[in-house]
Amino acid sequence: MSGPKTSQLEIERQMRARMQAARDRAETASVSFRHELQLLLSQFALCTDEDISAQVNAIVAQLESEFESELSKALDNNDVDVLEAACSKLTHLADSLAFDAKQRFAPLLAAEKALRRSTDLQTSLKAFSRTMADHDSDDAGLMESLELLKAFKPQSPAESGRTAAAAESEEDIQERFAAMLDGVRTAIASPFTLEKDRAVMVGMAQDIVGISGPDAQKAASVLAQYELIAPAVAARAERMQELAARMSVIEAELKGSAPRRPAGFSNLDEAVRHLDNLKHLAQRRREERYVHEAIDTIMRRHGYDVARSVELGAVQGSHTLFSGDAKDTGIHAFLSDSGDMMLEVVGLGAPAPAESGTSITAVTDDDDIAHLFNAQNEFCAVYAEIEEELAAMGIRNAVRYKAAPDVAHCKQIHLASDQSDFSADTQIGLADDRRRRDQVQQRAREMR
Repeated sequence: MSGPKTSQLEIERQMRARMQAARDRAETASVSFRHELQLLLSQFALCTDEDISAQVNAIVAQLESEFESELSKALDNNDVDVLEAACSKLTHLADSLAFDAKQRFAPLLAAEKALRRSTDLQTSLKAFSRTMADHDSDDAGLMESLELLKAFKPQSPAESGRTAAAAESEEDIQERFAAMLDGVRTAIASPFTLEKDRAVMVGMAQDIVGISGPDAQKAASVLAQYELIAPAVAARAERMQELAARMSVIEAELKGSAPRRPAGFSNLDEAVRHLDNLKHLAQRRREERYVHEAIDTIMRRHGYDVARSVELGAVQGSHTLFSGDAKDTGIHAFLSDSGDMMLEVVGLGAPAPAESGTSITAVTDDDDIAHLFNAQNEFCAVYAEIEEELAAMGIRNAVRYKAAPDVAHCKQIHLASDQSDFSADTQIGLADDRRRRDQVQQRAREMR
């Protein structure tokens, strides 16, 4: 009974758990590596020396490329044992590369700190102005106001009329003011700052440029506000950095099928929801790949050693045409996004024009119908074995529908010429098979 067979395929829980655990280890290793690298890079956030920046970027590019290459190789494995071994190696690689980065960054960091010690408040103000210009170029007034800060110098306690015990030293407030400028600039420029926090920091920048003249009291007020909110903003940015690293791991696995990541997230809840959606999609794709590879392997065992991926118009899911020694028949396998699998015997028709697309049509020729009907019967025993072999690979096969052989199920597939890889020899073989079959049937009629 080998009309179309429809099944619901599901990877067994144990197999799924092993695959997921291995991939979780790979993701953890990747997040750890990226997080460590970003922490090291954050030490160069305010670096203005082009030579040091170029060396840092070159080191990062090399280390990221090396890790991404091994990560991609690991995630492409769907053999559970190979996957587990590859993902375990990633943990050691991440630690090794992070240590390498620290060693290579150390002399550059020392040189950068030496340069920064020689900068004064005016240099920080200029850098802050440039960053604000990059991120808020439409607000020309804000940029012009920043120039006023070049002359800003808080009053000394004596000049302000306040006692030394009640007022901060000029040196202390200048250091804090410079640190605030650097912090605001870094937060605005960072890709990990949440959109709401970025808006707060832009508002803070506007407050900063609102300070003019020797107004130590106003400067102290702005500083107090900044120092109150800065730790929480930095903590959320660090968490966003971790989430972004996890997103990057899954996006690399999904390659071109990952949904577009928003330019920014308003809050952490939005980012977590996006990451959860990516995880769900990646899990589905992993299971689909495993099922696809299992079916391919099993079909090859039964002599269907040629597999062609085909497209059938707007029909969702994946379609594969398996063929073997018989050049005029094959097995059309359809796997839906929900895990439904259908296998059906089809005739292999002549290629269709590319503009028409691949299609499946009913067979009307009596001789072709008889030939396909026999092929349906021959496939019955094969299907029973396929069920057993899927189970052996951890894939539960809940049969929903088994159609018996029937001439009503005799169909022929016509591959679009741009999907067909039939060679001239293959097409000649199809014609020869058809001619021999016609000759046999003709002799049988003559003997009646």
